[in-house]
Amino acid sequence: MKVLFVVTAGLLFCLLSGAWAQTTIKPEILVLHSYSHGYAWTASEMKGIQETFEKKYPDLEVAVEYMDWKNYPEAENLQVFLTLLRYKYQKRSFDIVITTDNVAFDFARTYREELFPKSYLVFAGVNNFQESMVAGQPRISGVVEAVDYVRTIDSMLELHPETKRITVVLDSTEISLELLKELQTLFPRWKEKVQFKVLHNLPIEEVQKEVSLLGEGDLLLNTNFINDAKGKNFSQRQAIRFINKYSRVPAYGLWEIQLGFGIVGGWLLDGRMQGQVAAELAIRAFNGENPPVVKVSPSRFVLDYNQLSRFNIPTERIPPQAELINYPESIFTKHRSEIISTLIIVLVLILLNIVLIINIRKRHRAEVERDSLLIEEKKARQAAEEAVRARETFIALAAHELRTPLTVLILQLQLLLRAARGQTKKPSNQEETIKSFLSADSQAKRLQSLIEDLLYIAHENKANVQLELQNTDLVEIVKNVSEGLGSMIQSSGSKLELHLADKCQGLWDNKKLEKLVTNLLTNALKFGAHKPIELSVSCQEQGASLIIKDQGIGIFSKDQERIFEKFGRAVSEYNFGGFGLGLYISQLIVEAHHGSIKVESEPGRGSVFSVYLPYTPPPQIES
Repeated sequence: MKVLFVVTAGLLFCLLSGAWAQTTIKPEILVLHSYSHGYAWTASEMKGIQETFEKKYPDLEVAVEYMDWKNYPEAENLQVFLTLLRYKYQKRSFDIVITTDNVAFDFARTYREELFPKSYLVFAGVNNFQESMVAGQPRISGVVEAVDYVRTIDSMLELHPETKRITVVLDSTEISLELLKELQTLFPRWKEKVQFKVLHNLPIEEVQKEVSLLGEGDLLLNTNFINDAKGKNFSQRQAIRFINKYSRVPAYGLWEIQLGFGIVGGWLLDGRMQGQVAAELAIRAFNGENPPVVKVSPSRFVLDYNQLSRFNIPTERIPPQAELINYPESIFTKHRSEIISTLIIVLVLILLNIVLIINIRKRHRAEVERDSLLIEEKKARQAAEEAVRARETFIALAAHELRTPLTVLILQLQLLLRAARGQTKKPSNQEETIKSFLSADSQAKRLQSLIEDLLYIAHENKANVQLELQNTDLVEIVKNVSEGLGSMIQSSGSKLELHLADKCQGLWDNKKLEKLVTNLLTNALKFGAHKPIELSVSCQEQGASLIIKDQGIGIFSKDQERIFEKFGRAVSEYNFGGFGLGLYISQLIVEAHHGSIKVESEPGRGSVFSVYLPYTPPPQIES
């Protein structure tokens, strides 16, 4: 009887709880963000808002709008945004409107009477908060965003007591101007310890140059830098990567979103915590309270262990209240509970099934070992056979390619030697002698080219092509190569038509571009079917264009990707000479210059090889 009573009471409680949950009144929430959803700070604020609401109202649907002010900071954006809200929400009433950052807060205050007359307004992350912002406005609360200069700089000096100067980086946005004004009032606090240098409203290149000069006794404080003096836009994280790439000194920051991208740490404002506080204020307001403005911004002291190690900062200097990220935890420490639980389960299973497991494992081990040996033997045999085939093919190809010009060269030299000794039936005249020398020279150059190709791929590949960049005129290179290949052009039966700009200069490797043009032109002569060949060079806005067009045998579409591979061919190696390295080497050279090479071709209608070379290869940026 007692059991029946307990079960009945439990079922009744569950039913009543479900009914209560279904009838719980949920607030209507609208969130207005100043920036886009891809902006890291905005994303962290939204995450904190969502997490807090989900705990209280698991199935709450929150309306969200983004002003994208960072990319569109114009008055037209405000009008478009106003029109959008009028259209979408003219028939909808919200209990709470949450704004993040200053632009959305100012917008909501300006149009509150029209758009949200009955809504409680909660702001998050407002910089330079003044009481006048909320004076005379009922039903309003929020959490301010105030960076912690004092504790951050004190912590920097505690970690680096030898510091003599702190360099501060910021742009010219309204937020940065307020940050600079606040910081300047604080400078006297540390006048006996360090000097301050401010890099304000500079182009990113100038900032990089300045920080590259920092050395012993210097520290860097990255504040707000999202727009440089030339109008370039960056995210906080991009700016830190671009700046710290040129810096050799420890850098600190003020926002949590900068962490993990090059700063050692600091007392960092946390967007997620800002969002959580704002959502908690909204819930309190929905429940009938009128919570006060939270003027102490939520922040935490966080350090990046990777950066601490990079700059050899002694661990004994780390304050006890510091949180560490990227700290190398042991596997056991990181997964302690999971490992212990797993061990207990495994031990129980072993005790219950030990006999069965031993028998199964013995049989299974024997089968696995047998299968493994067979598979390994098969793989080893296949690999050996493939290696032998590849070696034999390459030896045969190399012997064939090298024997032909070498045989001709030897015959020409023997003929010249016999003529020089007077052993020929008829004395050679000067014209015949010159012709023999030219033939020998041509074969020697062919041998040299084949050997150079082999040596080139032995030392160069896609991972280590080294460039010697200098001011180079592509037009001049084309002219020199065309002139140097004059005899080959004449013997090929093809007429070379040049369409060249007056001058086309860029920061390139002279010798490698000469190799590129030589490879492409000799390729066109080899497969040009004695028909005209067009070579053009044009200067575009960002780079140079080199195009070589022949009217030869062409390439099937299935072979067009393979011809850029090492030893890749679209024709038989015994009908057309060469190792199949020319286009592979050409692609290496082009990609090393951050350019592109492509081919368009149809069988029997010729081929067009197009090369694009940017004037200055872009720098490698760490991800």
